[in-house]
Amino acid sequence: ELLSLASRNIERNGLHNVELLLGDMFKPVRDRKFDLITINPPAMPTPPDIQRDMRNVFQVVNEGGPDGREFVDRCLAGISDYLKPGGRILIVNPDFINLEITVRIMEEKSLEIEILISEELPLVPGDLAYQRKAYIESLGYKFTERDGNYYYRIVVISGRGKSFILYKHLINPNS
Repeated sequence: ELLSLASRNIERNGLHNVELLLGDMFKPVRDRKFDLITINPPAMPTPPDIQRDMRNVFQVVNEGGPDGREFVDRCLAGISDYLKPGGRILIVNPDFINLEITVRIMEEKSLEIEILISEELPLVPGDLAYQRKAYIESLGYKFTERDGNYYYRIVVISGRGKSFILYKHLINPNS
């Protein structure tokens, strides 16, 4: 279902240089390296009592595991294998899944970190984050409260791999 939706979006936006692949994380691109990888992973903390039909992609598309980090951590664990030297990852990270952990892992992978976007969003009745507010708070996160409303931050983090430049030293045998 998601590939069909992605295909329609590609067509709607007039894109031609897009390859759609289906698989678990990086498995479909196992031997390839990229200049840019963008990831907006499922990152909603999933309470243990939530039962979802795993065959229905729209029921599980936001489920990020008990602390919301399941897919973020899996992605970052192997990212170095898929970035070209100087390549870049862009990852969307709500701050309620612990932004500091994401940054630490990226630094451990020797990625140069830059916060590109940091935007405060309100909890809106009916949204999944609103429905799971108590569970997210039980994990230690404190939503910002202002004027009777609750807010969290959504952050886009860039991690750039280091470029390796080899210099060839020429030796002049006459000197």
